[in-house]
Amino acid sequence: MNMKKELPCEMVRRDIKELIIERKLTVDTLSRITKINQQWFIDFISQKKDIENISEYDIRFLTDLTSVLKMGIDFDCDSRLKSIIETLIIEYEMDTKTLSLCSGTNEDVMCRFLSNTNLVSTEEKYELAVRIMFIYFVFKFPYYEKY
Repeated sequence: MNMKKELPCEMVRRDIKELIIERKLTVDTLSRITKINQQWFIDFISQKKDIENISEYDIRFLTDLTSVLKMGIDFDCDSRLKSIIETLIIEYEMDTKTLSLCSGTNEDVMCRFLSNTNLVSTEEKYELAVRIMFIYFVFKFPYYEKY
C-alpha cells in the first residue's frame, strides 16, 4: 500500500473545508474567530494561496483551532469540561479555591469532579459547567489596545 504523506498545508486546507462543509462554519465566521482576512480563506481553499501567506502566529492559531473543532467535538462532556477547568487553572496559575471564588462554583464540587467525574451529580455538573464556561468566556475576552 503506497500512502502519500499529506503536507501540513494540505491537512489544514482539508480541515478547513471539512469545517465549512460538514460543520457549516462560514468563511465569515472563521475570519471573525481568527482575525484572518476572509479573502485569504477563499484563496486558501481554492489553492490560490498557501498557509505560508499568513503569520506564524496565525498558522499556529488556525491549526490549533481546526484540530480542536474537529477532535474536541468527539470528547465526552465530562472530559471536555475537565480539560477546560484544568486549562483555566494552568493558564492563569490559579488554584481551585481562587477559580471557584471567581466563577461562583462550589470548590468541593470542583475538586470532586476533577478527581473523578462520577463523584458529582448531573445537576452539580450542569451548574459547574455553566459557571466555568462563563468565567472562561470572561477570561478569554479580547484585550482592547489603548488608543
